[in-house]
Amino acid sequence: MKVYYDNFKNKATIRKVRVKPYCGAKQKQDGYLLKVYALYEHNFLYKADMFESEEDALNELKKYSCGTFKEVAE
Repeated sequence: MKVYYDNFKNKATIRKVRVKPYCGAKQKQDGYLLKVYALYEHNFLYKADMFESEEDALNELKKYSCGTFKEVAE
């Protein structure tokens, strides 16, 4: 899992997951789960979204907080 913080006391994570892409699917596929939290609001989860690639998840994250999210080691 990768962790990101911005300049506005928000935290984001991107985690690789294995999920069925639709009901009745026989096989799971890799996906990337993006979650964004407001740390100043008791870790309130205000965004959760699934993407087909990590790059797509990162591109979505760039749209938030004036692009100030930076990856950190946790």
